[in-house]
Amino acid sequence: MACTSKVKEELRIAENLVITAPDSALTILENIRQEAVDNVSVRPQYELIWAEAYYIRNRKLPDSIDKTLATLDTSSSTKMDIMKRIMQSISLLEKGRVEDAFSIFEICSREMNDEIAPYWKCLVEDYLGIIYLNSGLNMQARKHFFNVLELSESMGGQKNIAKAYSHISCYYHMVNELDSALHYATLVLENENLLDSQMVAIAYQNLYNIQMSITGSREIDDMGIIKLYNRHRLNTSDSILTYALITQAYYLAGH
Repeated sequence: MACTSKVKEELRIAENLVITAPDSALTILENIRQEAVDNVSVRPQYELIWAEAYYIRNRKLPDSIDKTLATLDTSSSTKMDIMKRIMQSISLLEKGRVEDAFSIFEICSREMNDEIAPYWKCLVEDYLGIIYLNSGLNMQARKHFFNVLELSESMGGQKNIAKAYSHISCYYHMVNELDSALHYATLVLENENLLDSQMVAIAYQNLYNIQMSITGSREIDDMGIIKLYNRHRLNTSDSILTYALITQAYYLAGH
């Protein structure tokens, strides 16, 4: 009993580290003796926490996830049950089963409570928004993307906020509100030094696509894009990034 109690305490510590320090969480889990993990009251929690930490570190689920989910016996609406459903939804998405994933994500969205970390709430809302957007249901996508932004701002961390800005920009681009699309696309790069290279590359690609849409629009003259940049200057009036974007805009406009 004492051994089981110690293992459960280690699992609690690992679970608290999953989001902010997934490598540390995995190290704690790997150092727990396997004979202790084999306890029927410990194994399900251990496997689920390990899958969560692995996903956050690698942005994909472990190959063993289907086996893990099949052995998890959870009570409806509990924290473990909701986390199991989230992992299941991600697994279905990775297999291309979008409709099945969407149905479970919607259930998770309705049932999530204060026990679920904002990170996972963001993830569920973000996936719902993406699925709606890809299905052409733009207004439904908008609601979820702004939910992500609100949750990201409550968590803090510019990377999460930048990702929310990026998806909101995609929404506005899809509905051809190019002024707003440009505004949120530039906000992504306000803290460029805090973003990884993939996010920066995606941000500039989105800006390029929006710029091309603006320069090709009959409703906006060639210099309209410059006026938009002047309205949405980044950081300061002499921001290097602002000048770089304006220069690119001039180039695309043929000036």
